Amino acid sequence: MKKIKLSRAFRKGSLSLILTIVVIVAVILVNVAVSAVASRYPFSLDLTSNQDYTVTLSDEYETFVKGINMPVDVTVCAAEDDFTGGAYANNLMQTLYLVDYMQGNTETVSKYARQVRSFLKSLATKNANVRLSFANPNSVTDFAAVANKYSQEQLAYGDIIIACTHPADDGNTFDRYQILKMKDIFTTESDQEAYYNGYTYYNKITGSSLASGVISSLYIVTSETSVQVAVLGGHGTDDTYTQQLTSFLRKNNYSFTQVENLLTDKIPEDATFAVISAPQTDYSTEEVKLLEQFLTNNGQYGRTLVYLPTSAQPVLPNLEEFLTEWGIEILPAIAYDDTEGNYVPQTYDSRYGGPIWIFAQPAETDYTKDFDPAVQYFYPMPYRLAKAAFETNGSYTTKAILTTGDNACGYPIDWNKDKDGEWTKDKAVYTGKFDLVLLGTYQNITSGTTVSGESHVLMIGGDLFTYSDVLTTSACYNSTLLLNLFNGLSGQESGPAVTIEDKVISTTSFSEKILNTNAGTVVTVVFVIVLPLALIILSFIIWIKRKKK
Repeated sequence: MKKIKLSRAFRKGSLSLILTIVVIVAVILVNVAVSAVASRYPFSLDLTSNQDYTVTLSDEYETFVKGINMPVDVTVCAAEDDFTGGAYANNLMQTLYLVDYMQGNTETVSKYARQVRSFLKSLATKNANVRLSFANPNSVTDFAAVANKYSQEQLAYGDIIIACTHPADDGNTFDRYQILKMKDIFTTESDQEAYYNGYTYYNKITGSSLASGVISSLYIVTSETSVQVAVLGGHGTDDTYTQQLTSFLRKNNYSFTQVENLLTDKIPEDATFAVISAPQTDYSTEEVKLLEQFLTNNGQYGRTLVYLPTSAQPVLPNLEEFLTEWGIEILPAIAYDDTEGNYVPQTYDSRYGGPIWIFAQPAETDYTKDFDPAVQYFYPMPYRLAKAAFETNGSYTTKAILTTGDNACGYPIDWNKDKDGEWTKDKAVYTGKFDLVLLGTYQNITSGTTVSGESHVLMIGGDLFTYSDVLTTSACYNSTLLLNLFNGLSGQESGPAVTIEDKVISTTSFSEKILNTNAGTVVTVVFVIVLPLALIILSFIIWIKRKKK
């Protein structure tokens, strides 16, 4: 048989066809592979100069997320494309009533929207047990399962649901979940430039507390139990202090019930703590008895009453007599210490400075053992003074947690300038060293030295001790001490306080420079940048080799 001789042109054409087919197949395979890898191992590369889309976690939070050993479902009530297409940003502006909505300036808000998506997707790369999904509330079919599962909740666009299923003792299961609203994950402040007739109508976004909210929610839903706290109202109490405290403790697995009237509303049986904040009127004899019953707990004890007096509240004889029985004597004075280094020097604003804005000193206790004075401090503030009525009295003991310096004195809370003239240190009735945070304990001893239970009364005398700005200041030990006290007194496993600083986007870095695992983006990068560069390098190598022959 005669052999068919192929022309040179035919051979070149065949080679070109084969190469074309190979390239097409390679593109398809890479596209499929990238899509599969992207869905399983999402990643992103933030190229903005200020890392605007990146919220980093400290080592302790990274370790916590990576250590989650049960499935946690993170469901975002929005379509995934909404975070880059503008829908989420528009809803954010309307929900938070941002001034951008009227000005039409969505640049910064859009970047915060991208930041939300970027951070949530990054969680999936840290632990496969964290399962992220998006469900569009505007789609009946897409959102039906979510709406049915959480039918008792009023879900809104942009809500983030973090849920975990736990096994129950009866063989069934129960769900623990947290819902983060838009207002929970973004911080705002009134925009003083956008007002009408003296009233501010719009806000401006100042940062994202998304990381703090998500980490605390993960901690709560993966815990089997939550510590219950009753907040006692009435008596002209100042909700400012309790709102700040509850906001902080919620992030650390504490749940709250409001009890407006002790005489008509019972403190829940499962409450471990009861909190009284800055009452302006005294407790009745009957109410004091109810406080005693709460602490006794039918002989079971294991409870703590937290008292937050302020420098502005009056003397309350019944309540303060009850506290004295627990070894805590509240004085009608606030701390005054003009010793250099113990107070904040007078500033341009006379409200914030002077010898009544003092630095507390830690006593030697387990609650403050990790305090490092070289890098940490207790936020300076006006403190209500107290002193231990005794160290030991039968089954009662007291322990100082924070104190003043040795040379402090008491500025009277009822000093009348018009009547008595200017107050000076030499007029002080109380002088010496005082207690600012004081713990009273009762131990129920059944036989010999066996303690069958104990309850506590904790006095925290700082006006600003529980303010959010104080609790989120990294060098400030207030948040750590609060968590040490609450965890220690409740028996909850102690851990670091969830106080992640807000992420603020720089308005000067406005470029959309982020690479992510969207298949189209990756394919574009591969075939527009990577492959051409590789071919150029390969061609250069071949040219060098042929030139040498």
